[in-house]
Amino acid sequence: MTTPAPDIRNPGVKFEVPVIPNEFGQDGGEFIRRYDALADEIDDDMVKGLKEQLDGLLIFAGLFAGVNSAFLALTLPLMSPNPAGDTNALLRENNAILLQLALGRNDSLPSAQALPSETFSPTGKVLTVNVLFSVSLTLALISSFMAVLGRQWLVYYRKRSGGGPDRQRWEQLKRFLEQSDAALVVSRRFPGKNSWSMI
Repeated sequence: MTTPAPDIRNPGVKFEVPVIPNEFGQDGGEFIRRYDALADEIDDDMVKGLKEQLDGLLIFAGLFAGVNSAFLALTLPLMSPNPAGDTNALLRENNAILLQLALGRNDSLPSAQALPSETFSPTGKVLTVNVLFSVSLTLALISSFMAVLGRQWLVYYRKRSGGGPDRQRWEQLKRFLEQSDAALVVSRRFPGKNSWSMI
């Protein structure tokens, strides 16, 4: 039914080349079994590769987000005025008023000056750095969210293609039944079990 042929990638290894039947369907389902085995192998390789890449992306995005958050926490206070400046300005104004009252000159109170917080605006460099940190943190969080979605899709894909936990439990049950006498009981009790794809 098969003839050995050398593998091009590994010359020392031989693999079996099936004999092609004259008409479709005369091979007893061998084509479908080989196709399913090959498709499962390709799917497993694809899922394994994607899973490793998504794991690496999640680790990198998590570390990057942590470091980026630390830098953002250091530079974010530079975007707002220093409250101590307002307190110092109000204390200077209060001292000037008290000095005027102590000297007996209450006719000329010092004019109220604008507080430093009213005229504050962050420098262009500080604003640029904080915008870049915020955008990069947002992109890191979006990429980690997309990686989690990709991981969930891989689980769904394997479940839909028959490689999920349900299939693993079914394979365990089959192995257990093959090792025990229960397989004989089931085969005697239900002779059409193979057509039902139960065992």
